[in-house]
Amino acid sequence: MNRDKGTLRLLGVAFLIQAVGSFVSGAFLLEPLMVEDNIISTMTNFANNVFQVRAGIVGEMITALGIVMLGSLLYVTLKKQDGRIALIALGLYVMEATILAVSRIATFTLLHISQESVLAAHPVHLVSLGSTLYAFQELGYSLLMLPFALGATMFYYLFYKSGVIPRNLNYLGLVAAPLALIGTLLHLLGIGLPMFLFVVAFLPNLPFELGVGLWLLIKGGKDAPEPKYRQVVAVSMVKGTPWFTHTHGSRAFHHNFSPPRNTRGDLNKPRKTTAINPQKVTKSCTRGNYNMWAGFNIDNR
Repeated sequence: MNRDKGTLRLLGVAFLIQAVGSFVSGAFLLEPLMVEDNIISTMTNFANNVFQVRAGIVGEMITALGIVMLGSLLYVTLKKQDGRIALIALGLYVMEATILAVSRIATFTLLHISQESVLAAHPVHLVSLGSTLYAFQELGYSLLMLPFALGATMFYYLFYKSGVIPRNLNYLGLVAAPLALIGTLLHLLGIGLPMFLFVVAFLPNLPFELGVGLWLLIKGGKDAPEPKYRQVVAVSMVKGTPWFTHTHGSRAFHHNFSPPRNTRGDLNKPRKTTAINPQKVTKSCTRGNYNMWAGFNIDNR
């Protein structure tokens, strides 16, 4: 059974947009300008590299849009697995994107304050304001990881149920997202992590997102397995003998019934069973002069 490969390829693009946008803007544009525990050096770097800071902010805003796009497409793709979990995860992704966008307001304001501070030789009040904005920005980074990790854990669980991506790749996501959630909670509680544990907690998400994005973009997802059992039933009361048609596997069967006296349509007493062409089921269900007919589908996987 073929899935909507166009949607899945678009989902792969969304994975790549938010993963690459976040990595480039953070690791190559903004992070190199920030000096830990030295706000004056950070503000000086901001003032001397205005274009780089603005490019980093634009990159982060593109990342925020990519997160909303990613969450929406994940919801569309996985809602059939569990609509409630998918909807909660979508809300968490929207929360993540909102926190990221709001924190970039602090970064843009810090750029403006840094320029004024450098021209005024870093007066105390501007340095203090810059320190507050820097702390707000860093807090935004920490907070957004909480809804991301929780929402990703939910979506990756639904990924596993759906079979859209290879199992081995899915296992990486099912490990990476909970690790990020644990690391984020410890960080927010003020429990410091050694550098190698920090890397173990947060780094696996990047190769997973890049891997899933590229795989979906190239392959368009895995085809859904054919259901083990599918039954299509049509029941008819004609002038004469009642009958119904159903399919089982790749075959279709036509049943005639001889109802007992004073009871029409007793479908528990088949009189005759005939195998027919499944493609002709619909036509056979719409012939004759009916008093009543009904149809329904059963799809057990």
